[in-house]
Amino acid sequence: MKESIPGSLKQKSIAMKNVIIVLLVAAVGAGVYFYFSRNQNQSLANSEELIIGKWKIDSLVINNDSSELRDGLLSNLLDSSLNKYQFEFRADSFILQTYNGKPLDSSRYVFAGNKNLFIWGNPDTSKTKWNVDRLDSTILILKDADSATFYFQRLE
Repeated sequence: MKESIPGSLKQKSIAMKNVIIVLLVAAVGAGVYFYFSRNQNQSLANSEELIIGKWKIDSLVINNDSSELRDGLLSNLLDSSLNKYQFEFRADSFILQTYNGKPLDSSRYVFAGNKNLFIWGNPDTSKTKWNVDRLDSTILILKDADSATFYFQRLE
């Protein structure tokens, strides 16, 4: 009978250690989840704050020969005055586009995560998806589905 009591305590001790290990792993997992979910929300909020302001087109790089892009966009943008286009991203999700200081157009934007930016015109409901390659206090780099990369510089 003396042997069964220490064996029983030994089994309870092992079971208790397993319970403690499972609880510690669950606590670490919950901590990691909350840490990363908080950082993602902060980066989204940070992207929404960083984009607000006036930007000018610095350059445009085309990685793919898309005839639709070439015919539509390039005929309007690829000229010696490319850097005269300015875009003001406002806190109320409006984008005001100007050329040489004169208003051209307005549209709306919304972030979906910190790497996707959707832009649509006021009467238009179709949204254009842009991938945000880089966004900091001085540089904004956007890529569209046709492999065109727009480089913007902050004006203010």
